[in-house]
Amino acid sequence: MSLLTLKDIGKIYVSKSVVSIGIRGVNLSFDRGEFVAITGKSGSGKSTLLNVISGMDTYEEGELLIENSSTQYYTQKEWEEYREKYISFIFQDYNIIESCTVLQNVELALFHIANRQERRKRAIELLERVGLSNQLHQKASKLSGGQKQRTVIARALAKDSPIILADEPTGNLDSATSKEIIQLLKEVSVNKLCIIVTHNFDEVEEYATRHVRIFDGGVEYDHVVKPNESTENHQTEEKVKDISTKISLKNSFTLGKTIFTSRPKLSTFMCAFLIVAILILYGATIIVKEFFEDLNYQPTYFTPSSGRVIITTPDGSPISDETLTSIQEKTNAKDAINFDFLLDDHDFNQLYDNEKNETSARILRLDYEFQGDYGKNIYGRYPEKINEVFLYLPIGSKVDYSPEELLNQSIILEGNGFYDIVGVKYFRDNRKKGKALLTREGFDVLNRMVYLNYHLSSSSVNLSINQTSYTRYLRNFAVTFTEEKKVYVNPHSFEFIEESKPIEQLEMNFNFSFVQNDYDYQDDPTFQIQSSLTFSSTDISTSIPTDIIESTSMFEPEIVLSLDVLEELAQQAIYSHYHQASLFYKNNRVAKDKINTLKDMGYIVSLSNAKKTYLSDSADVFIEIMGIAIYLMFIVSAALFIYACTAKSFLAFKSDISIFRSMGIKTKEIKIAMLFRMLICLIPSFIFFAILSILFVYVPILNRTLPFFYLVDYLLIIFGMIFVSLFVTSLQLKKLYKISVKESLKGEIE
Repeated sequence: MSLLTLKDIGKIYVSKSVVSIGIRGVNLSFDRGEFVAITGKSGSGKSTLLNVISGMDTYEEGELLIENSSTQYYTQKEWEEYREKYISFIFQDYNIIESCTVLQNVELALFHIANRQERRKRAIELLERVGLSNQLHQKASKLSGGQKQRTVIARALAKDSPIILADEPTGNLDSATSKEIIQLLKEVSVNKLCIIVTHNFDEVEEYATRHVRIFDGGVEYDHVVKPNESTENHQTEEKVKDISTKISLKNSFTLGKTIFTSRPKLSTFMCAFLIVAILILYGATIIVKEFFEDLNYQPTYFTPSSGRVIITTPDGSPISDETLTSIQEKTNAKDAINFDFLLDDHDFNQLYDNEKNETSARILRLDYEFQGDYGKNIYGRYPEKINEVFLYLPIGSKVDYSPEELLNQSIILEGNGFYDIVGVKYFRDNRKKGKALLTREGFDVLNRMVYLNYHLSSSSVNLSINQTSYTRYLRNFAVTFTEEKKVYVNPHSFEFIEESKPIEQLEMNFNFSFVQNDYDYQDDPTFQIQSSLTFSSTDISTSIPTDIIESTSMFEPEIVLSLDVLEELAQQAIYSHYHQASLFYKNNRVAKDKINTLKDMGYIVSLSNAKKTYLSDSADVFIEIMGIAIYLMFIVSAALFIYACTAKSFLAFKSDISIFRSMGIKTKEIKIAMLFRMLICLIPSFIFFAILSILFVYVPILNRTLPFFYLVDYLLIIFGMIFVSLFVTSLQLKKLYKISVKESLKGEIE
């Protein structure tokens, strides 16, 4: 059985409506051990015959058989596999990978050797045999013509294929070197088929076993010069199989790394370009994210808080502290708070600069927390007194005040007195609002103060001093954090009080008219509460001390109450009206599980993230689809941008990839290598993006500039870049693989 058989092979070229014949009616049969010389005039079809035998060019007539198997209906992939198993090619015009070193050029043909060290050792041995031991690390582009030819000969020999094809292998060498190369080819072609195209038969006559002369596209002469010296060898098929199985994924990565490092300037350009591309994708993500957050915004009745459940009674009756404690125990809530309206208040809280004697407004949520919730890495300490506050702020606020500066300031919470800042901690998510955290007792006191000050439209105090009655409307009252039961009356507001007259008894009647919030109208928006409190002269002062005024409010109050007085008023005002409370569970999932239990207990229940306005299911779906569509539009735009900008740079690898194909490197391995090369190019962009992201998160002035991104946002950008880059590379490779190796080597690609 012959190794290679050609039956009536014909090759026709069509170019610009002109049909020309390359070869026609070629009938030849070759076997192992033959050293065949093909001669003929220029243009006679010698190189065309070699291209057809190698599978780098197609044939339109006849049939080519390899080991008695027809190749007539081979696909592009099957021709790649054919070259991988059977063909080593020495080109007339070198087709050397000029961006690689001499050693790398040869190593690429040795992927059938799994061990990297063994592969390198074998490559060095072959280069020594062709006289290039001193040029191992020289770039191929720096070699002379003769050195390039010797390199590609060493590369062809390295592959150890059953068929060696050489197209004018000595055309660029001197006579002495030519003789050495022909002798080397003869040595390595033992038990192989070696076919050499040459214009000078005398040069190979000493070694040739057969002489074929081509004329005008056909075989003019086929003569056996000497007998075939092949010895019996049954290892060829096993060796071919061994070659195909040992080209692994690891070799693809090696090839990809070689491609990347071989062209440092182009690789640097690609890295820089992909940095720009990822920034563009980052900006597009910001635009889409902001747009759809605004579009999909739905306000809530309450301030959303993980695990918070709001309960109220159906008849509007208050929930006592004892009842709330019982509910907490029955439902295993981790915390509970009665009269929780302050949790949903978002008024301005003013930071007071003690040194500059001025205030600045900032929006802070009011809350209370246990110490363990915020860890140990804090500035200062947690609040211990009712007039102390701990600030939990976005890191961008450091631009205005450093932690040390904040610890020396006070803050006016809801316009109800100065609170000393004793601790501060920063968070990086600038989408969240800051918090002003108090002790539980301080939070409860502020609850009562805010309720009485903000929700009472008109308040009056009736004074009965020594049995003489006076009435005065209050515009502003405050609370002082004193332990004694005390009431201070501002003499400027009650000028009719004669300070010189002894006060033996003071009776104070507080009258309040309550008005519902504007957004929560009811049939009867007002109700009256009256409180009658009696104090002895020791519990009343007709002059508010300056230090109390300074510690209660930035406005001069008309009356100052102590905590005990405030509590008595709250018992009658808040306790008789407010009927809402909050329970806190581990998270929203646990909270949802408790809703039915609370409903069964007779309460109206809502999660804190309950939406005030609702979109229909179809509207929600439409918005989600629209968001995905717009983001995909950005992805496609990024893909087109990258495709357009990388098209020309990709052509720089066209010849290299064509040579890889001619060498028989697997299509799959080449594609993986090019994709891996693109992934390597992406690494600097990811590093740059990671550094930039860290800066945006941790540097205060940058943190407040752009919206905070969560992990899923970063992953979306990273995988989006990977997808776009690999998709574009695949398209470029697909375009290149549509044409034959011969056309690709000639540059015939659109």
